Amino acid sequence: MKLHKKIIIKGRIELLTGLHIGDSKENVEIGGVDAPVVRRKDDNQPYIPGSSLKGKIRSLLEIAEGVNADSSFRRYPNGCVIPYLFGSAGDDGLPSRIIFRDSYLTDEWAKKL
Repeated sequence: MKLHKKIIIKGRIELLTGLHIGDSKENVEIGGVDAPVVRRKDDNQPYIPGSSLKGKIRSLLEIAEGVNADSSFRRYPNGCVIPYLFGSAGDDGLPSRIIFRDSYLTDEWAKKL
């Protein structure tokens, strides 16, 4: 497989409803928080991991394409590009061709926290 083109898309995420991306509950102590939030190690600011964003976008695309996510084996309609972009597992597995990076707070929102 040869890279033909690299496209970089940058954007801003505006939350219209609540969002919770939880962290491991391994370190929860008695009286501690039940659902810890994923935070950066360097400045303790919350962020959205690229893997969570990628999973959400894939899920929404599968819903739009009518892919049955409840089944253990997803069947994609002919010509569907989702498995080619996001990758697929199994004997005929495909590598992912799309990368999502972590999303951080804007400086304005970081100051408010």
